[in-house]
Amino acid sequence: MRIHESEPSRFTAGTTVQWTRVVSGYAHADGWTVRYYFRGASNFQVDAVEDGTRHLVTLGAAATTQKLPGRYRWWLYAERGSGDALERIPLAKGQVIVAAAVADAADGAFRSFNERMYAAIRAVLEGRITADVEAMTLRGTALTRIPIERLQRMEGVYAWRVWRERNKGKLGITVRSSFVGG
Repeated sequence: MRIHESEPSRFTAGTTVQWTRVVSGYAHADGWTVRYYFRGASNFQVDAVEDGTRHLVTLGAAATTQKLPGRYRWWLYAERGSGDALERIPLAKGQVIVAAAVADAADGAFRSFNERMYAAIRAVLEGRITADVEAMTLRGTALTRIPIERLQRMEGVYAWRVWRERNKGKLGITVRSSFVGG
């Protein structure tokens, strides 16, 4: 397994990630703990283990599985003591992206916004075929639905956006033709 020479800029939930950090002057033998605090979609902390002149940080697969995907900010501190006698020295800060766990992802978890919108609009259109009332009043509350023509235009817009995402760099569908002289 690869051990990063510094904090990773991203890792995937459900995987093991390790890195080292040189921290001078805060030896475990002198009572210091080198600790990372992560704040983001969920909060967690991890202690670095002194390994010669470096400190090794390991987040195991079981630990990262519990992390919600998103951007996390991290702070590195050297700490000694507790309560009112706590010494906390800031050493570094940064950020990391935690990507969703691919192995445990639900169906459709990696669809883009455009793919989700396209599917939602299609589902509404399919539901409208059997119940095409666009406006009604129910117990004094007026309910209005998006007109079917507008939904169809939106469907076309999102279908095109999905096509563009899936066909990066292409301007449109290639049409081949040939002409026979006569």
